[in-house]
Amino acid sequence: MASTASTARVRRLRALWLEGNGFSTLEGLETLGELRCLYAHQNCFKAIENLHFCPLLASINLCNNSITDQDMATLLSAVAQLPSGRKA
Repeated sequence: MASTASTARVRRLRALWLEGNGFSTLEGLETLGELRCLYAHQNCFKAIENLHFCPLLASINLCNNSITDQDMATLLSAVAQLPSGRKA
């Protein structure tokens, strides 16, 4: 039962700070439907996928990662199309 409660809290997470941890992959965004802020700068990400599962996302920081300009343009386009109507 405690595991279910813990999972419910994570699903209601509104801000996620992953700054400077050397992460190269990010999984589980599909469970964070209430996420509004994603701060994942200074890591080793090459791409961030599944942002469409975060329709309320209003702020995102991916500076100083290994994301190519082309992949960043694709990512920003995806963020701009989120239902919240806000752009990163």
